[in-house]
Amino acid sequence: MEKVSLSILCVVVVSGIVCVDTLMAQDYIAIPYAQYSSATASGRMAMDDMGNLYIAHYDDRKIIKIDPTRQDTLFVSGLGNLYDITWGGGTPYGDYLYVTGHTAVDRIYKIDTDGRTYSTPMYAPHHGPCAIGIDSGGNYGYQLYVGTASADNISKVSVEGSPSIFSEWPGPVDNGGIYGLSFDLSG
Repeated sequence: MEKVSLSILCVVVVSGIVCVDTLMAQDYIAIPYAQYSSATASGRMAMDDMGNLYIAHYDDRKIIKIDPTRQDTLFVSGLGNLYDITWGGGTPYGDYLYVTGHTAVDRIYKIDTDGRTYSTPMYAPHHGPCAIGIDSGGNYGYQLYVGTASADNISKVSVEGSPSIFSEWPGPVDNGGIYGLSFDLSG
């Protein structure tokens, strides 16, 4: 069997230091990619077309940007608790980050590459938007999808911001919610 070169970025928090590690598939060795101080972990990352890595922090209500030279900067702060983040580049959603967050109003933040946050919520579903993803391969219509935390459904959100139910569970799933989305790019 031929070995495939693969690297995976993951966020690890140790004593207030966030380490973004690269796991190399050949030997499964963690190699530090970047480090910065933070009181909380995140777990949600997105990379844009220019190689910038964005990490959304839930409790700190901020997004850290790590550029291709591995320098970290505070990208955006003052948002609600941030659940998930995705990049819209190469799709009809354009070169924006889309971030699910919880404040007094559940919303999706639309953020440009300069860190400007659009103040009007793009979408305000009930029961907490959590998981977010865009079908960048076009197999599912290049749509943005959002999974909710307690309504146990997935909504499809148009470029204009109009939501529609895509999938509902046949019954309550203990309000467990949908906390991750991924798409099969091969169809």
